[in-house]
Amino acid sequence: MQIVFQREPIRQVSAELLALSKTVRQSGFEVEDVLRALRLETEFESCKHDLKRQEENAYLLTARLVSLSNALNEIGRLYDRIESANEERLESASNFYRPSVSGTLRQSGNDTHMRLERILSQ
Repeated sequence: MQIVFQREPIRQVSAELLALSKTVRQSGFEVEDVLRALRLETEFESCKHDLKRQEENAYLLTARLVSLSNALNEIGRLYDRIESANEERLESASNFYRPSVSGTLRQSGNDTHMRLERILSQ
């Protein structure tokens, strides 16, 4: 089984998450502006409370989106690094000398001897 890891879509999604975080952050700023305009109005107390909660939620969501984008980027970088290391290991392993062994194995009543013969014949 081979897992195909496509780095470019991950970069694209990460960039989209960052763009979304900027949009959310901007909406937080807009809520803050509305709050500033309502500060002098006492009759809109419940509205101000709800807007303050929305502003806090926007900032929290922005932080989470940035964190998610960074995590996705880090996963992509780690995967690339591990894949490169695995490729190097495979290439260096193929250069090892594998001696051939001749002879026969006695059958032991199970399939262990078959596995050993397969290993020795490689």
